[in-house]
Amino acid sequence: MRRSVYFISIVMLSLIFTGCSGNSNVKENANTPSTFFISEKTNSQGQDPQSTKEETAITGNITWKAQYEPIGTFAVNMVLSQSTDQGKTWTIVTSSDQEGSTIPGGAESFTFTDANTGWIVTNTPAEGKVGAYKSIDGGKSWFDLSLPVPGQLKSSNIKAVLPYFLNKDICVMMTTQTDESAESSKGLFYVSMDGGVEWSPIFNQREGTVKSLHWSRDENNNYSFFMGKGKWEFTGSQWLRNSK
Repeated sequence: MRRSVYFISIVMLSLIFTGCSGNSNVKENANTPSTFFISEKTNSQGQDPQSTKEETAITGNITWKAQYEPIGTFAVNMVLSQSTDQGKTWTIVTSSDQEGSTIPGGAESFTFTDANTGWIVTNTPAEGKVGAYKSIDGGKSWFDLSLPVPGQLKSSNIKAVLPYFLNKDICVMMTTQTDESAESSKGLFYVSMDGGVEWSPIFNQREGTVKSLHWSRDENNNYSFFMGKGKWEFTGSQWLRNSK
């Protein structure tokens, strides 16, 4: 009798553990996070603004690293590398000093939004120009987005902030103007509804709507963006996400 009870107990325990193992696998697969438009950024730099700066961005299983070495006024040598083993080994993708390099001069910050699509913004002064660049081949080559600038800002030095993706399609690129003119305080940003392919300038609007995206600007020139139940804020230097 004891042997029968013992045998039945073993069978039941085996079934229980088998069931738990099966449920665990299903749950893990169901909750696998998507990383097609989320990029994690880190950066490090010494107190000396002329010291070498390093940034990393993570998209999926790829870690990207950019190293910026100042070589003159508003000029840096940027080396872009990638790792597929969490930083154990690195492969150089491109660098500013390579022959035929298309990395823009004065590169200040970068990010990637998937394995192929990358973004660079610059800090090189240029009147009436937005220093924003894009790669669609994993960082091997870069091209100027050539964003349109309102006539009132043709003499302003405009600095772009890296694009911020609200979802895989809708993204916003904020800008700041370095001069103190009345026109520069009116605010300029760009909206894309197709994942960063086409961009529309939004200038001097306290509030507005493009399809499902609504925005407003307060008296301190901080922006709030609303879409569905989501709310995002741009404070002039960083993005904050809140629940509406």
